Order: sequence, then C-alpha cells, then structure tokens
Amino acid sequence: TGVEADWQQQFTGLPAPFDGLGLFANITLIDSESTLGGGRRGEKVPFLNQSKTLYNVALSYEKHGFFARLSLNHRSRYLSLLGGSTAGDQYVQDHSQLDFSTNYKVNSRVTLYAEMLNLTKEPYEARYNLTGGIRKVEFYSWSINAGLKVNF
Repeated sequence: TGVEADWQQQFTGLPAPFDGLGLFANITLIDSESTLGGGRRGEKVPFLNQSKTLYNVALSYEKHGFFARLSLNHRSRYLSLLGGSTAGDQYVQDHSQLDFSTNYKVNSRVTLYAEMLNLTKEPYEARYNLTGGIRKVEFYSWSINAGLKVNF
C-alpha cells in the first residue's frame, strides 16, 4: 500500500526575469510486506528492492526556449538480498543525489541538451541487517550526457 503526492508550480506572476522560475516536489510513501517460505517460513519482510520513502524536489527555470532544472532525489534504504537468516539480509542504504539538466530549443526542430547526474558524488552502500557491517560500497563520480536532438 502507498500514497504519492506531487506539487508543481510555475511562478509566472513574478517580475521578469524571475517569471521563468518553477518548483516541483514529489513524495511517495510505501508500506510493503512479504511472507517467506523455506527455512524462514512465516517470517515477514518488506518487498525486495522497495524503499519506504522516495522524494524529489526541483527548482527550474523556463523562458524563451531555455530550460534548466536542479533536483534533489532521495530514496530510503531497502532490502536487496535475503540471507539464510535476518542477520545475513542485505539492505542498500539511504541515497540522495543532486542532478542538473538543461536544454535550449534553437528552433522547432533543433534542441541542445545536457544532463549532469550525481553532482555530489554519492556512493552506493549496502550493509548487513543486524550487525550493520559493510557488505559493499561503490563510489561514483558525477556523469554528463550532452547532445543535439533533431526532429524530422
């Protein structure tokens, strides 16, 4: 079960040049449960790979064919691997990252774009459930994808 809420607003009533500003917010709250079989028969665990909380907050600017957005994306920890017992279960830890995207519409057919992901260089971290011991940590830098879109 769950609930999701969004809010998006363009501040067109502001004086120029601020009339291109916009704000977006989204939150998803989920409660999930599975009942295990086998050696852990009857034990209840959350769905695999399902965070309880996800949210995004973004500030944008859009005017005269130009668009830019800075966004914060978050997901709470989630169960990613079942062990032989609760102690061996693996949980991927909370993750928040900052992303930036932009594009410029040159004309009705040509758009230049770029997106930069994980500007804060957040790692991927998985831990054992009961001991909290680190199972895996992966470190990532930021990445960029840029190009030209042409509509025919």
